[in-house]
Amino acid sequence: MLDQQQEIDRYITIFQKLYPNYREASIYFTITAIRSGGTTQDSLVLIGTEIATGNAQINVSEFPDDRLGNFFKTQKEDNIIPFVIHEYVYTQQKTEGNTLLGQAIYEGACDFITELVLEKPLQHAYLQYGKAHEATLKEKFAKEMYQEDYSDWIYNGATADTVGDLGYFMGYAICKAYYQQVLNKQQAIREIIELDYADKEAVIQFLKDAAYYN
Repeated sequence: MLDQQQEIDRYITIFQKLYPNYREASIYFTITAIRSGGTTQDSLVLIGTEIATGNAQINVSEFPDDRLGNFFKTQKEDNIIPFVIHEYVYTQQKTEGNTLLGQAIYEGACDFITELVLEKPLQHAYLQYGKAHEATLKEKFAKEMYQEDYSDWIYNGATADTVGDLGYFMGYAICKAYYQQVLNKQQAIREIIELDYADKEAVIQFLKDAAYYN
C-alpha cells in the first residue's frame, strides 16, 4: 500500500499542475459495508476500500444483485489510484447537476480528468461499453438529456439491462469533445471542472461548444 500512497501523491501533484486552481483535500480509506466505492464531503475524500480494491477474484455469490459483480470484473489491484483521483476531482467541482445532461457532465468530467492525470485510458465497464455503442447511446441521450429523472442512465448498476452508469460515459465523451475543441488545454480543464452543472443554460452552452452533436 505504501507504494500506491506514493503514486497517489505523485498523481495529485500532476493534477495540481494541470489545474492550478486546485484546492487541497484530505483522503481517508474507510470500510463502508459495501455501500460506496468513494464519496466526498467538502474537502474530504472518503474511499470505500473494500470496493475500490475489489477485482474479478472476489466471491460475489451472496450479493443480492449483479451491480458489484459486474463492476469487479474490470477492476485490477492498482485501481485504487484512479479511484482516488476520480474522487479527488469531485472536491474541486461546484454543485451537482439537476438534469441528466448536467449530472452526466458532472460525473463524466471526473473520469475524463482522471484519464488526463494518469495519461492512460480507464477500464470501467461503462466506458468500454459506451465506446463500442456510442452512436446508439448518443442518439438516445439526445432525446432524454434535459430530463430531471436520470435513473436510466446513472446510479443504475443493479437495474440496467446492459451496463449501468452509461450517463458517466456520455458526460465523459462530451468533456473529451470539449477539451479537443479548446486550444488552451489548461483553460479547457478549468472550464470543465468549474462548470456550474446545475445551471441548465450553462451546460447547454458547454454542450454546444463541445460540438459533440453536429
